[in-house]
Amino acid sequence: ASAIFCTDAKQKEIAEKVKADLQAALDSGKVNAFQTKNVTTGIVDYTVFYSAHEEHQEYLSKNPLGYCNHRYRFREWPML
Repeated sequence: ASAIFCTDAKQKEIAEKVKADLQAALDSGKVNAFQTKNVTTGIVDYTVFYSAHEEHQEYLSKNPLGYCNHRYRFREWPML
Protein backbone atom coordinates (compact mmCIF):
# COMPACT_ATOMS: atom_id res chain seq x y z
CA ALA A 1 0.00 0.00 0.00
CA SER A 2 1.11 3.55 -0.59
CA ALA A 3 0.06 6.91 0.81
CA ILE A 4 0.53 10.59 0.09
CA PHE A 5 0.51 12.77 3.18
CA CYS A 6 -0.73 16.31 2.51
CA THR A 7 -0.14 19.38 4.64
CA ASP A 8 -2.82 21.57 3.05
CA ALA A 9 -5.74 21.64 0.64
CA LYS A 10 -3.55 22.58 -2.36
CA GLN A 11 -1.31 19.54 -1.86
CA LYS A 12 -4.39 17.33 -1.54
CA GLU A 13 -5.81 18.82 -4.75
CA ILE A 14 -2.56 18.12 -6.62
CA ALA A 15 -2.35 14.57 -5.24
CA GLU A 16 -5.95 13.83 -6.24
CA LYS A 17 -5.30 15.15 -9.76
CA VAL A 18 -2.14 13.07 -10.20
CA LYS A 19 -3.96 9.98 -8.90
CA ALA A 20 -6.87 10.61 -11.29
CA ASP A 21 -4.48 11.21 -14.22
CA LEU A 22 -2.67 7.96 -13.49
CA GLN A 23 -5.98 6.10 -13.24
CA ALA A 24 -7.00 7.57 -16.61
CA ALA A 25 -3.69 6.42 -18.11
CA LEU A 26 -4.29 2.92 -16.75
CA ASP A 27 -7.88 2.88 -18.03
CA SER A 28 -6.80 3.97 -21.51
CA GLY A 29 -3.93 1.47 -21.70
CA LYS A 30 -1.24 4.16 -21.89
CA VAL A 31 0.26 2.71 -18.71
CA ASN A 32 0.32 -1.03 -18.19
CA ALA A 33 3.07 -1.52 -15.60
CA PHE A 34 0.65 -1.84 -12.68
CA GLN A 35 -0.35 -5.18 -11.22
CA THR A 36 -3.93 -4.06 -10.58
CA LYS A 37 -6.55 -2.12 -12.52
CA ASN A 38 -6.96 0.60 -9.90
CA VAL A 39 -4.70 3.17 -8.26
CA THR A 40 -5.26 2.61 -4.54
CA THR A 41 -2.82 5.14 -3.09
CA GLY A 42 -4.29 6.76 -0.01
CA ILE A 43 -4.35 10.55 0.16
CA VAL A 44 -4.44 11.59 3.79
CA ASP A 45 -3.72 14.52 6.07
CA TYR A 46 -0.18 14.93 7.36
CA THR A 47 0.27 14.25 11.04
CA VAL A 48 3.73 13.75 12.58
CA PHE A 49 6.77 13.24 10.33
CA TYR A 50 9.54 10.86 11.32
CA SER A 51 12.63 11.04 9.14
CA ALA A 52 13.91 7.67 7.92
CA HIS A 53 17.41 6.49 8.75
CA GLU A 54 20.05 7.64 6.27
CA GLU A 55 20.27 4.24 4.54
CA HIS A 56 16.60 4.56 3.60
CA GLN A 57 16.80 8.12 2.21
CA GLU A 58 16.27 8.13 -1.58
CA TYR A 59 16.01 4.34 -1.35
CA LEU A 60 14.63 3.64 -4.82
CA SER A 61 17.19 5.97 -6.41
CA LYS A 62 19.95 4.01 -4.70
CA ASN A 63 18.27 0.63 -5.31
CA PRO A 64 16.28 0.87 -8.57
CA LEU A 65 15.00 -2.69 -8.29
CA GLY A 66 13.54 -1.83 -4.91
CA TYR A 67 12.19 -4.41 -2.53
CA CYS A 68 8.93 -6.33 -2.15
CA ASN A 69 8.32 -5.98 -5.91
CA HIS A 70 8.66 -2.20 -5.84
CA ARG A 71 10.15 -0.82 -9.01
CA TYR A 72 10.00 2.30 -11.10
CA ARG A 73 6.79 2.21 -13.07
CA PHE A 74 8.03 4.65 -15.70
CA ARG A 75 10.84 7.17 -15.95
CA GLU A 76 8.69 9.98 -17.35
CA TRP A 77 5.04 10.83 -16.82
CA PRO A 78 3.05 9.42 -19.76
CA MET A 79 1.40 11.81 -22.18
CA LEU A 80 -2.37 11.64 -21.79
